[in-house]
Amino acid sequence: MKRMRGTAALPFVVIGALFHAEVDAFVSSWILHTRMKTMTCDNVLSGLCHKQPMPSQRTTQLLMSTITDPAEMKLRDIKDELREMGVSYADCFDRESLVSRLTEARNGETATTKATDSGSTENPSKTTDTKKEPSSSTPNDIPEHEEASTKTAPKKEFDRNAAFSELRSLRVSELRSRLASRQIRWANMIEKEDLVQALVSAMEKSSQFSLSGALTPGEATDITGDILTAELSGDAGTPLLLDVYATWCGPCKMMAPQMNMAAQEMGETCRVAKIDSDRNQEWAAKLRIEGLPTVIVFDQNGKEVGRREGLLMKSNLVDFVKRNTGI
Repeated sequence: MKRMRGTAALPFVVIGALFHAEVDAFVSSWILHTRMKTMTCDNVLSGLCHKQPMPSQRTTQLLMSTITDPAEMKLRDIKDELREMGVSYADCFDRESLVSRLTEARNGETATTKATDSGSTENPSKTTDTKKEPSSSTPNDIPEHEEASTKTAPKKEFDRNAAFSELRSLRVSELRSRLASRQIRWANMIEKEDLVQALVSAMEKSSQFSLSGALTPGEATDITGDILTAELSGDAGTPLLLDVYATWCGPCKMMAPQMNMAAQEMGETCRVAKIDSDRNQEWAAKLRIEGLPTVIVFDQNGKEVGRREGLLMKSNLVDFVKRNTGI
């Protein structure tokens, strides 16, 4: 009977041991949870007391872009980074030149300039309506600070030796920028001397064609106010067709290729140029520009002989010049 009682009590002993084990596990789990919760609260409080400024989305993109090879980046990302660095890419016409410009900028080989997509900020508030009759204007009312330089502007003989000396002292990136500004492709020019030779030839040809030496036969050259002042300062031997435009103007963008085709057709018989009205507001006011685009024809002595407002096709541009100049 005693042996039977011991055997019958064994299950109760096992159940008691298991119960104590479960209690110990629950207590240990509760202590661990309490400690973790305390640590988390301490971390949160520490973060509130020592809050660090989070980098902006643009800063994060720039940090990531410095790690990315420019050759593997998208064109949009390359342009965004160049804009953020203040480096102009207006003279880059293909992916290769954009990649090269970004690489040079990261290496500190390119001077920073105020840059946007097309060289100026888009302004959607302006309109292209041109319903007013334009007032006649003459280039004789040149601003005072430019008047002294325009009284005498004889054509100078082109100095090839001086040009070679100047260009050979420049870096390859600067030579490429100058060629691109003259719409000369340099992708196939491997050696630096090839770039120099091409640029000297273009400069010599331009010096014999225009008073400023900046215009090239068969091309609609984007010019500044100083270049326009020089072109209108004396007897150039050929008339000047000038397109006054703005980068935000839709019809201006549509007429740009028409200007180039007109320049190619007229060749050496007419100088063709275009000027940004936003970047050269003083000249835009002096010419009394009231609508965009505005096309003005000057004779060989720099006197305005005709103007038109609105979009014109190549044939209209050529006829407009011939009708007013007789070339």
